[in-house]
Amino acid sequence: MARQAQQQASQNVTTGQNFANEANTNAQGAQNWLTPTLENQYANPQGFGQGWLDSSKAEAGQIAGSKAAGAKNQLDLTAERTGNSAGFAPAEDQAMRDSQSALSNSLLGIDTANAEAKVGQQSQALSGMGQNFGQNLNAETGNLNASTGGVNAETNAGNNGWFQNTLAAITALKPKVV
Repeated sequence: MARQAQQQASQNVTTGQNFANEANTNAQGAQNWLTPTLENQYANPQGFGQGWLDSSKAEAGQIAGSKAAGAKNQLDLTAERTGNSAGFAPAEDQAMRDSQSALSNSLLGIDTANAEAKVGQQSQALSGMGQNFGQNLNAETGNLNASTGGVNAETNAGNNGWFQNTLAAITALKPKVV
């Protein structure tokens, strides 16, 4: 009985080690793709992408330009209606300055949002790398614990034979010398 239990425990140890090896091989395959991808995402975050940045900045320029043109047209119409174009030059200059200021603020906002997106992507990459490390560590620890449990079962199964039981009984009955 003890020999059979010991053989079963030994088979369980071997099975556990085989599962651990297979899990390790699968994890390495995933890591070979995932780790370089996350490292690249950390080192070279894309933000919103150059195409989006270009179109957003062009749109901001068009909006600022159309506002400046609208202000100039409005001032020109007022000058034509009143017949006095001399008094509107400072207002036109101010409209152009306001337009340029709005454009500058828009471009700064776009660049700031892009920088924040890049920081977020770097943070996600670091988080992903940390989670992968933790999962691998937990899986390896679990496999080692399963193997240890199998070894303990194998050892304990070997301690339950007729000889071990007889020896334990003799030792228990033997008087203690003080």
